[in-house]
Amino acid sequence: MEFSKTLSVQQALNIIFETELITCVPFNEDILLSSLKNIMAILKKWDGDSLINLKDYKDFSEVKHLMADMWADDERINNEFKKYLENDSRVLLGSFNNDELVGLIGVIYESIDELELKHIAIKSNYRGKGICSEMINEYIKTKKIIRMKAETDKDAVGFYKKLGFSIMSFGEKYPGVERFECIFLTI
Repeated sequence: MEFSKTLSVQQALNIIFETELITCVPFNEDILLSSLKNIMAILKKWDGDSLINLKDYKDFSEVKHLMADMWADDERINNEFKKYLENDSRVLLGSFNNDELVGLIGVIYESIDELELKHIAIKSNYRGKGICSEMINEYIKTKKIIRMKAETDKDAVGFYKKLGFSIMSFGEKYPGVERFECIFLTI
């Protein structure tokens, strides 16, 4: 199931003609160039549109509700959310399906093209549909990320392997809990 908002060529042409971006016949190079600039402006509105910065999202309670899938503790949810709002090196992004927030990823930038994937949450009825993979891949591609790292437990190692991350065990980081470092390099 595809959740990102993309335009087909036909949809773009429909927009052009419906909005009267191209109204002249016969062919005129200046008009064509102007129309192409308008097309690019329209397409830019869809660029990354499936990932919305949740710092600007209107319903913080919905974001916090989704974060509750990671932690049951309201104080921790509020503290983590506050860190995203106040720290420019942190970005909290949401994925939507028909205006419903269905997933989020949180990242912390270490440099302009290197980051740590800190948080992932997908609504339970949307899990297993590739939303999280799509979010991560889209973010890496659109932001030209060279290196993404994450820390996880044994249950999620397969997910990261499937995305192309290399996996290294930290060993037993906490009593009885093995943790793993996952690294994705694009070069």
